[in-house]
Amino acid sequence: MNLYLVTRWGNPFDAEGPDAKDTNFLVKAASHAEAGVVVDAQLSQAVTQVEDNREVDGFSHVIKQISNHALGAETPTIIHGPWYEAMLVQGLETSKNWLRAESGRWEEPP
Repeated sequence: MNLYLVTRWGNPFDAEGPDAKDTNFLVKAASHAEAGVVVDAQLSQAVTQVEDNREVDGFSHVIKQISNHALGAETPTIIHGPWYEAMLVQGLETSKNWLRAESGRWEEPP
């Protein structure tokens, strides 16, 4: 199991919606794709718009691998989140990351 930071652009609780602080999850999973599935399952059930705020997507946009160490149990799970903050992580500039393409597939940036 690895650790991933999975992010959706923005959050529904801010008037700026997708341009507001991002919705982040710390996830334990066997792969980046599995981490995306776990978070997308939660986001698909979550609110995407509050009052007159701009609407956000009901799925994640970016996955960043934080650790590739064995972490025990085989069940993928959200360890922490959501929390709302810009997706900035010090010291992980060279870590693997994936962006959701328009097709919905996860792709490594060039």
